[in-house]
Amino acid sequence: MGSKQLTADRADNKLYPQSKSKMPHVQSRLILNFSGFEPSSNQRLLGRILYSIDKAKQLWGIETKVLETTSHQNKPHSVCQLDAAGENWKISARIVQLGFGEIVGKYQVDSNPYLLVKNFLKYLTLLFDGTFIKYVRLTILFWVFFLYPLAVSIFFGGVSYFATDYLFRTLFELPVNPAPKFLTGVLFFFLLCRWPGKYLRYTLALALWGFSYDIARGNNYDITKCVSEFSEILSYEVGAQEYDEITIVGHSFGASWAALSLSAALQNSKNLVDKKKVTFLLLGSHLLSVALIDRAGVIKRIIAQLAQKNELFWHEMYFKFDVISLYPADLFHNLDLPTANGGYKITKVNFKASMKTQRFWNMMRSFYYTHRQYVLYHDNRVNTDLMLHILGPISAKELALYSEDKCLEKLAFDYHFNRESSAR
Repeated sequence: MGSKQLTADRADNKLYPQSKSKMPHVQSRLILNFSGFEPSSNQRLLGRILYSIDKAKQLWGIETKVLETTSHQNKPHSVCQLDAAGENWKISARIVQLGFGEIVGKYQVDSNPYLLVKNFLKYLTLLFDGTFIKYVRLTILFWVFFLYPLAVSIFFGGVSYFATDYLFRTLFELPVNPAPKFLTGVLFFFLLCRWPGKYLRYTLALALWGFSYDIARGNNYDITKCVSEFSEILSYEVGAQEYDEITIVGHSFGASWAALSLSAALQNSKNLVDKKKVTFLLLGSHLLSVALIDRAGVIKRIIAQLAQKNELFWHEMYFKFDVISLYPADLFHNLDLPTANGGYKITKVNFKASMKTQRFWNMMRSFYYTHRQYVLYHDNRVNTDLMLHILGPISAKELALYSEDKCLEKLAFDYHFNRESSAR
């Protein structure tokens, strides 16, 4: 099995009955893809999606045709219109890629000591304001990830101290003067932050926590402005035409952006998603980790408001060994909220089953690469493949509620997908 459905989900898990006649398939789909925490441009992020689509169409035997790609220089999104087809079905898909690379770049400047100290102080605030304790109660792996910057900081501090002491006492036999020795130690520390700190993803981890602090507490005007722009784009795309289904994808911190943007859009147009089929697809989501931060009440209220929308089905996907995610935590249960009116499902994905062996172990060497795999292509057929959510004839909600075997059976029986998957 490429993925395992958790038995403790709280969604309406009644499966559609299989019939000998092909059920109506999705013919038009809007995908609003909110990227994770990386400084890449929207054009590059969309290019990565299209590259994965090219891989996926070979895996699934789908024909695709890109009709148009549009990049907006002054707006935080790019658009791709494409058609996908099989033997007896066809779908028109509109992909809207929303990214916040410019904002990420302002947090992730390895050569800026001031920014590094600023992110570190925000990280220490989360460590001592009670947020860390909330994480400890949920999952050990995320607890380890949270303490990783602290452990590296202590290690770099120790190396800097002993290197400075050796330099002053032994190598140059200089008199011990606290001020020059301290300044030299600080210099050593920042040099270590650049290398091997960048290689160890130390500065990235601090940037993640600095950003988490700001998005939770609304401290950054750039974030507020970008959310407003995202909400306008979302409102326009959802209201521009009718689609059989709308999938809002939030990868990592993109889940927080998606929730904030959708909430803002609904404030301006309360009936925006009425009578529409909308799936909120959360991939390795940081929505819960942000909502648990002290004084992040706005995020929690937004989640509660969105959960009341009957049209919004929530689907979370997590990989067991993704240390950056809070698997297997239930979003609503851990925020003491009633479950989503439109349904809620947690799915455990299995990258080991969906990827070639060598590629899987190459991914596992880096927590960053592991966390990014949700939005990349797979080597074997699984119903948790994001590209199947974009290109396939089955709705995102059905892909969530069906077991993997049921999905593959339905694709083969109703839509004439062959049963063979790529060899491992």
